[in-house]
Amino acid sequence: MPIRPALADKPISPHIFRHSLAMKLLQSGVDLLTIQAWLRHAQVATTHRYAAADVEMMRRQRRSRRAIPTE
Repeated sequence: MPIRPALADKPISPHIFRHSLAMKLLQSGVDLLTIQAWLRHAQVATTHRYAAADVEMMRRQRRSRRAIPTE
């Protein structure tokens, strides 16, 4: 997989991998309790942050789609 130029100079940490995995699992339909177990979160409230972030990402996508003029 080629490196994207915009990401080439950004630091990558283990947290970035964990976050990316959690978001991908959530977007694939995996339930929060399973994601909680994978990430070994003690509280599901910690895992719930990913669900809130996913909802916010969907809202931004919808807003940006509405802003695109159609012909």
